[in-house]
Amino acid sequence: MVFRRINQPQGVADTCPTERMRLGDFAPTGRTVYDPATGSGGANRVPFAGNVIPSSRSSHFARALLAVIPRPNVPTQALNFLGMQRIKENQLVWMLKIDHRFKDRHSVTTVFRYNWMESYENRSASQTKIHSNFYNDFPTAYHGLVHWDWILHPTLLCKFTFGGTDWFGDFRQTPHIDYRVPNAFGPGFPALRLAAHNLTAIGANVDRTVHSRIYNFQNALSWTRGAHKLKFGFRYDHQQDNTQTLGNKNGTYTFGPFASGLVGMATSGHAFASFLLGAPQTANVQFGLPYLAQPGAWNLRPGRLESDPAADA
Repeated sequence: MVFRRINQPQGVADTCPTERMRLGDFAPTGRTVYDPATGSGGANRVPFAGNVIPSSRSSHFARALLAVIPRPNVPTQALNFLGMQRIKENQLVWMLKIDHRFKDRHSVTTVFRYNWMESYENRSASQTKIHSNFYNDFPTAYHGLVHWDWILHPTLLCKFTFGGTDWFGDFRQTPHIDYRVPNAFGPGFPALRLAAHNLTAIGANVDRTVHSRIYNFQNALSWTRGAHKLKFGFRYDHQQDNTQTLGNKNGTYTFGPFASGLVGMATSGHAFASFLLGAPQTANVQFGLPYLAQPGAWNLRPGRLESDPAADA
């Protein structure tokens, strides 16, 4: 059996940085953007002239990622990107069954079943699969069963059954874009979070693999005596699960208005301005369970996270 389903609703709307914001011009936003290299502790900062961040101040991190962040296709500040959500599922299932009777008292039934499926969801298929709810899922299952009937006596039937299932799932949400943050655990695209102004999140890092094995063996003995039937038996089950959370190995970087704002002024700063300046509010990288600090090419400085261009090359 082969099954395929494609679902493509229209009218998915996201909020992306405007063209002027991509160039560092935040005058239309009505929010004053301050230079984090001035002042101290977020106070006494000096605003950028004309509310425009010079291109020379854009971080290497921002320049590398700007190329794949979607451009607006609607001339508005909010909900300025209209796209589509494409969901595709492919499934292949086949089964083989063999019945064989060795003698009048012995018969064997063997069943083997294979189930493979791939599932894709891409919220903005025309924009290189980078939105946060893009995912690939590839579950695969093998199932086998052997059943033996043994007639010991016309009134005594013995059944043996052995079965097993091997299931593997590979779930991927990391966008297929060739960019690696220096010294990250993984080679994939990082997750970007813009923590204000309703800007759409970019990318996700919740990859995981799940491998499960289940085996069982059972025996049943049926004894018929007159109007009565007695049954005896046992069953043994073994289950093994192995889940590997690949998780946040490419890094998650959250940008807020604080890094480009002024302490005590609620209408100052902008999340995307902080992104251009390479100044995240939070940054973390995870592989497995513990969170680990990243040494090397990332240099932590007051209010700014810089990358070494030589390490990115």
